[in-house]
Amino acid sequence: MNRVYYKCTFLSDVVLNSLSATEGMAQTLDYIPGSNFLGIVARNYSKLGDKAYEIFHSGNFVFSDAHLMVKGKRSHKKPTNWYYKKTDVEQQGIELSQNIDWNMKFNEGIQMKQVRTGFFVEDIEDKYKSVQIERGFSIKSGYNREERRSDDGIMFGYEAIPKGTEWCFYLQGEKELLKEVGNYLEGEKGIGRSKNSQYGSVRIEKIENYDEDRAEKNLDNKELYIYFDSLAMFIDEFQQPTYEIKPEHLGLSSKSKIVWEKSQLRFKNYAPWNGIRQNRDYDRVCIDKGSVLVIDIEKEDDLAGFIKEYKNGVGVYKSEGKGQILVNPKFVVKNGVKLDNDQLFFVQPTGAIAKGKEDDLLLKILENDSKQQENQATVLKFVTQFADRKSKDWNNIKASQWGQIRNIATGCSSFNELHQKLFCKENEREGYLMKGKARDQWEGKVHKLEKAITSFNNELDGEYAIQCVIKIASEMGKKASKEQGGR
Repeated sequence: MNRVYYKCTFLSDVVLNSLSATEGMAQTLDYIPGSNFLGIVARNYSKLGDKAYEIFHSGNFVFSDAHLMVKGKRSHKKPTNWYYKKTDVEQQGIELSQNIDWNMKFNEGIQMKQVRTGFFVEDIEDKYKSVQIERGFSIKSGYNREERRSDDGIMFGYEAIPKGTEWCFYLQGEKELLKEVGNYLEGEKGIGRSKNSQYGSVRIEKIENYDEDRAEKNLDNKELYIYFDSLAMFIDEFQQPTYEIKPEHLGLSSKSKIVWEKSQLRFKNYAPWNGIRQNRDYDRVCIDKGSVLVIDIEKEDDLAGFIKEYKNGVGVYKSEGKGQILVNPKFVVKNGVKLDNDQLFFVQPTGAIAKGKEDDLLLKILENDSKQQENQATVLKFVTQFADRKSKDWNNIKASQWGQIRNIATGCSSFNELHQKLFCKENEREGYLMKGKARDQWEGKVHKLEKAITSFNNELDGEYAIQCVIKIASEMGKKASKEQGGR
């Protein structure tokens, strides 16, 4: 099979609803389903004659999903076997689930969190950068055709992918069919919802000499790691949609076994829109994009035949780009993944937009929200560093001591008040850590704690410095309880 790559550039904002719900805010997808490109060509169904069957119904011709393109490289959905420490908000310490010692993590009190959203692009060997789209949101009123005015009480909220973004997808099939389909696909087209209003205008053009590394690696290993590059749908022996995946669904021998304890699958429902009938088809049950399935293969399996088969996809609805998989990609099997979020790619709308009267207020709200998130991230960073690197400084400090510090911090309205209540040395009103049993507990350590807490205040606004102390006291209290309970 031959493969031709295309670039889809948004000439306007595009709405691609992720759910079939007709009420509430309509959230958009973070990729373009291949059915959108199939639909563009299908409008010329009658002109294709006998070729229509081979293109749309045989399963031998593929319209792939389009993924965000950054600096000439297509992005991938972050795989579900990527995990990180819950306090690692920047997700820089990625660990592969199959290599994690879960019992050790539990004993150390470390909570691991699965990466479930987001895309990444490859930067250099074993280092990747996150990709994030700044979506736009607008509210529209319904239209009363009879009275030719806005309809009372009818409002719609649209979340849209901004214009100017670029997306990469491919067509796969015989050379003659690829050329035929390209004639109907290239140029300015419309995709998504509300194409008759302000949304959905795109330009599709062929990419010459696009290079994508699709070589299979480590196929001599006994385990195959299947990464789902698109949604995948399977049917059982009764021709009904099923979640119960078997090796036979992937073209492997029934003697092969799925290693469920290493697999990380997510599922979703998918309801495609039929433009001819102006309605949605039935919901389809799917394995979600980014899922990882591990299979223990048998020697009898014909790997060469499997490799040949899977490149055209697995399961059903392959023409729409469903069932596209990668086998043993390095970002799923190779430990030491580095995710560079310091240089996160924010894909934003291109082109200037006129400033409205209330934009100053909106910008101020967004600026405050951004600053708040930044402070929250710094708080978690300090908590992680304090708990991981400074534990030896606080040996033998009881959980009750950390609990008392937490209670004091919770009741303080300013950092100065907190500092006074903990470290004040005046005889009339000594701080909690400077008197009684607490002084004996903290002997030789109180100055280290004071220095650490003061450094938080130098880096953060007052209220966040207090929040930082509360979170640290809670975390250290848990550690102390676990240590004292284990003795």
